[in-house]
Amino acid sequence: MSAGSAQTHAAEGPPIPFLGRLALMMGSSFNGIGIFTIGIPLPAMRAEFASAPHAAMLIPAIAGIGGPAFALTSPAFGRLVDRLGYRTVYLAGILFYVLGGVAPVVLDNLWLILLSRVVIALGVSASLAASLAGIASLPAQQRPGMFGMLNLMGSVTIAAAYPLVGLLVKHGWHYSFLIHLALLPVLALVLGLPGATPKASADAASAPRGSILGGLQPPLVLAIAIFGLSMSSGSFYGPTYMAEVGIPDPAKSGLSLSIMSLMAMLASGAYGPVHRAIGTRSSLVVFLTIFGLGGVLIAMTGSWTLITVGFCLAGIGTVGYIAALYTSISETLGERSGPALGAANLALYGSQIFFPILASQIGARFGGSVLFLLVSIATLVVTLPITMVIARRSATPAAVAA
Repeated sequence: MSAGSAQTHAAEGPPIPFLGRLALMMGSSFNGIGIFTIGIPLPAMRAEFASAPHAAMLIPAIAGIGGPAFALTSPAFGRLVDRLGYRTVYLAGILFYVLGGVAPVVLDNLWLILLSRVVIALGVSASLAASLAGIASLPAQQRPGMFGMLNLMGSVTIAAAYPLVGLLVKHGWHYSFLIHLALLPVLALVLGLPGATPKASADAASAPRGSILGGLQPPLVLAIAIFGLSMSSGSFYGPTYMAEVGIPDPAKSGLSLSIMSLMAMLASGAYGPVHRAIGTRSSLVVFLTIFGLGGVLIAMTGSWTLITVGFCLAGIGTVGYIAALYTSISETLGERSGPALGAANLALYGSQIFFPILASQIGARFGGSVLFLLVSIATLVVTLPITMVIARRSATPAAVAA
């Protein structure tokens, strides 16, 4: 994938006004609130349903099913965007999101709550797929900044949502699910987006029907999956690792991750100018390198300050690489990039399902420093070279049909 292929493959859609672009930026907010805030009401739910049949199985499933369901359905919604247009899929996604998100307010059955988590995951998957495809349809010079703002809006939204959910839980865990109504106004913004044009629909109908990879080369999908596995290490294993090296205070580990999130937000906002300065290919390389060096620093030190710096580098590298990846795919495939973006999300987020296994087999056995070192080396030795090679190639009809 290369910037030079944009002229060949990217048919730009109609101009989108600011409020429409704001709707596209909000696509990642559905992911942040819909998938990650479930952890806050979980202890209260566990206490209330302690004696319910199958509670020991169902409550962890309620907590964990959203991410895998979102990842696994991303390619399907990417293809629906091609067929129906991103506006239609976005509207459907918001309706799924609100229905699944608010349903637990009136539910007291764990099986039904589990089903509602699947429904909200469908909404998250559809909304993000549609917003990515919508950004891909923008003029080439607008896309990089918009992909950066997509990450930024997701980070800002979830940072605001966490304390609000905490306050709602104090009045009962049911009320915490009202947080999903906060994104309902986005529906009005999406209504202002352009619908699928007859030409776009005809192009989608005649597009080659490929595999689940959506036109991405299999080595690149592998590289993205390795990065997805690696990028989850800080959030999932960071506090455990800090306790291992003599920093057991949860407040300190929480502060480190908060600083990491802040730096990631700043990097998201700065991605557009960085991309304009160095281009897509260099952005991929630079942010992957920053991520890998951050993991190496974490693994090689026991200092809270240096570990925090390592987390910050990893956070910057994560948001920068994801924005550059989306930009590269959209440059290559333009309005036809929906399936490829869905496949990229499947690789990025689906691979995280295996991180607990990796942590238990390597982190628990050899220590967190070995775990962080291995995921960093995997990024630098596998993801970085594959990305550098494939980023030089333009998409070809054969590649799209692969």
